[in-house]
Amino acid sequence: MSVLRPICGGLDRSRSTDQNQVMGKSRHGWTILRSIPSDDGLRCVDFFEHGDYGFAVFRTDPEDEGMWTLMPNQGGRAFSTAAEAAHAAEEQVRWLRTDHVATQAFHDWMATVEA
Repeated sequence: MSVLRPICGGLDRSRSTDQNQVMGKSRHGWTILRSIPSDDGLRCVDFFEHGDYGFAVFRTDPEDEGMWTLMPNQGGRAFSTAAEAAHAAEEQVRWLRTDHVATQAFHDWMATVEA
């Protein structure tokens, strides 16, 4: 089964027409390493690099017409490695532990950053 992997956090779509890409540049200049959506597609975590590493959590609602809103109390810290950022996200973002498809995608990605 193919998993949709949108880059939710304000990707500058003028740089790419591939809506399913895994890496890219956000409009904030972050290099997006991985974007993992929740199973219902209404939430998403972007893992990024911008000199250091971090993650940002976003949500969307049907009335948002496809726009993503940054969740202000999740993420926002700087980490030395992508693995540290991923471990912190796993602790803070409950659905990364409970949504079946998101959990699998997260663990697959964790295997690459911890290698």
